[in-house]
Amino acid sequence: MVPLERTLTASAVGERALLMTNQAIARAAIEAGVKIVTGYPGTPTSEIIETLALVADSLGIHVEWAVNEKVGLEIASTAAIAGVRGMTVMKHVGLNVASDILMVLGLSGVNGGMVIVVGDDPGGWVSQNEQDSRLFARMADLPMFEPSTPQEALRMTLRAFELSERLKLPILVRTTLKVSHSSGIVTLGPIAKSKTKGEYVKDTSRYYVADVVAQARHEWQHKQMQQARAILKSLNLNPLYLKKSQKLGIVASGAAYNYAAEAVRNLNLQHKVALLKVETSHPLPDDKMKKLLRSTKELLVVEETEPLMEDHLRMLSYELPQGHHAIIHGKRDGALPETNELSYEIVASRFSRLTGVRQRQNKVESDARLAIAEAVPPRGWTLCAGCPHIGTFYALKMLARKTTKGRIANLGDIGCIGLAALPPLENVDSSFCMGSSIAQASGLAYAGVDLPIVASIGDSTFFHSGITPLIDAVVNNAHVCILICDNETTAMTGHQPHPGIGVSATGKSTRKVEIEDVVRAIGVEHVETTNSFDIIETYRAIDRALKHDGPSVVISKGRCAEITRREARKLGAALLSFVVHSEKCKGAACMVCIREFGCPAIIWNGASGKAAIEPSLCVSCGLCADVCVFRAIGPGLSS
Repeated sequence: MVPLERTLTASAVGERALLMTNQAIARAAIEAGVKIVTGYPGTPTSEIIETLALVADSLGIHVEWAVNEKVGLEIASTAAIAGVRGMTVMKHVGLNVASDILMVLGLSGVNGGMVIVVGDDPGGWVSQNEQDSRLFARMADLPMFEPSTPQEALRMTLRAFELSERLKLPILVRTTLKVSHSSGIVTLGPIAKSKTKGEYVKDTSRYYVADVVAQARHEWQHKQMQQARAILKSLNLNPLYLKKSQKLGIVASGAAYNYAAEAVRNLNLQHKVALLKVETSHPLPDDKMKKLLRSTKELLVVEETEPLMEDHLRMLSYELPQGHHAIIHGKRDGALPETNELSYEIVASRFSRLTGVRQRQNKVESDARLAIAEAVPPRGWTLCAGCPHIGTFYALKMLARKTTKGRIANLGDIGCIGLAALPPLENVDSSFCMGSSIAQASGLAYAGVDLPIVASIGDSTFFHSGITPLIDAVVNNAHVCILICDNETTAMTGHQPHPGIGVSATGKSTRKVEIEDVVRAIGVEHVETTNSFDIIETYRAIDRALKHDGPSVVISKGRCAEITRREARKLGAALLSFVVHSEKCKGAACMVCIREFGCPAIIWNGASGKAAIEPSLCVSCGLCADVCVFRAIGPGLSS
């Protein structure tokens, strides 16, 4: 198999390679001669930065994990203002963070090509919502491409760089979870020579975006978008497959297009159904949409999350003579579900309903799916075996029971710590957005809530959005305890580095920012750092912090268990597994390790009626031994 690094740097035009969409976008950036690439970890786009980091040094590209998405966009877009090509990468909710600078970049414009890649998460599988980034493109009035395959992702990202320089506007490329992680054969193109040195020209009529400057630049942006419509039309994008005899039309984009096209083929509807594939989410192809409205009797709009195209088609229908346009079906009339991710099965069933063509059932496939569903046990979200957060939140759980009301208000945050909301720990009360825990805890304190108040936040999240609300808590003397869970990585998104690690995106050693130094510099008077794997020490540290009159911080440090496993595998070392000594285990009379603590490595042996430890999962953290008051758990065999 060809190493990915070789594929990324291959200069042989026409060479074909199997790439994930995220990797294809990385290759497109290389072919475009990108100079600066920034991003923040988040599914489904993390692999773009990770892929580029593999070859950044050899190609002379600056690649970094920015402290947050706003900073990342500001860095890359300003490099583009200086004339070099830039790209920034984020997930859909990251665009919320970056929206402040996004909304003015269309006014100032750029000089070098600037591409913003945003990955949406229909269904909110790994996010706090399933918002639609196409609405941001419309609100910021910036062009947006939407690929369906890895090859299209490469082609559209290249086009985005070229269009950006022609229009002097940043261009968005939207993917979704299924598209980002799909793989396919991609044909490689030539690698352009990048402009290696930028030039900054002072121009307050462009870059001092305020008052009359903003008004003038807004007019300029509208003119650029009129030009964008003409250029996109000339590029023959948004293919329309239409014949006179076809009375049913389909409009689809992204992953939804893949489902629609497959359903048309499998139901043998190629000669009966017209199909418009939308590749530019903004601006939408009005002329082709109107043509399809005029030429068909019924129109099904297949899109994920918001009914943006459907609403636009309904608006366009008012411009056509009454009775001379298709009836529009989609999310608004219940033809397709308003929420959650679409699938081939959902789309094909709607096609069957509209056309009266029955779906052919593949009995072998359906029997196999049923067998798999029955064989695989259901499994929910859980913290990993040996996770330091288990120790931290078990300590907090035990402390809550000792309080006057028997509970603590614990405002949670984005990341692995949110899993402590689930059984059996069940002591994280909320999770809204990056960094929200600290300000929300302060809000409870100012509201006079008569409970001990804790804000739990991860290390990467603290650097991303936790510092400013902590400053607010210090200035306003909020009586809250900030519990910073430092597992030395950005774990949930794939173990990317952050400012507190001392390692860059490309693996180089860099200056490490100590969380405790930051907290003390802000002015927090009560600060303690504790070992996550020492439950009693952590319990006492949080207890002391809650008794402090004013904001306090406890930094609970413990290395992510997955890093421990990876390092052991690299070294070929065996991890010592703990064991349950059955003669000491009280079985069903106790079950604290199962019902209260809940490390996934601890299992229940129904035959013996005792707890046991699965050695392949245990990382020898020792937390379970501290939890068992009967000393029934101790070091055992290597795994």
